Amino acid sequence: MVGSAARALTGAGRAVALAVVAVEQHLSRHPIWFLSCFALAIVALACFTVYQFLRELIVASWMGPTTVEISEMPLVPGGEYAVYLNQAGNLRVRRLQILLICDEETTFLQGTDIRHDQQRVYQQEICGREDFEIDAAQAVEEHCQLTIPAEAMHSYKSRYNAINWKLVVELRAADWPLYQRTFPLIVYPAAAPATAQKVG
Repeated sequence: MVGSAARALTGAGRAVALAVVAVEQHLSRHPIWFLSCFALAIVALACFTVYQFLRELIVASWMGPTTVEISEMPLVPGGEYAVYLNQAGNLRVRRLQILLICDEETTFLQGTDIRHDQQRVYQQEICGREDFEIDAAQAVEEHCQLTIPAEAMHSYKSRYNAINWKLVVELRAADWPLYQRTFPLIVYPAAAPATAQKVG
């Protein structure tokens, strides 16, 4: 929401500034038609950005808090855990799903520029439900099972690389854009098996 609001405000500010300059030129009877056409395009883009922000704001106002609980910590590769979801709100939902996601981030130099790359290396739906209503008086509850793949890489972060795990709750409501809420996870390295020591 903050990012969407920032884009809407920035676009609206640019559009107003260009529109004022274009109108002043027309009033002085020395219009620059290229600037006028460019200002119209920027105004149209700003209106679309503000429209998108208002749609997201309306969806957010109809959405209540999202609560996700995990039965056990820490998380380790190969572990199985119960997940509880509580979703409040007041709207009709086409589809609700919980995704377990792992993203790999890389930072590298390309010439004199610093580049950031992100690749999704794992995604699994651990819970899904379709075509239901969330009532303001009664939140929707879901129980599902989460399994961290045994061969998975644990969470990791360095100067140039990162492995990020997260749970993402996606909600598609009728006639509204996709709404997501993200819950970061920390997956610890699997415990090393104990080795027998020879006595004698």
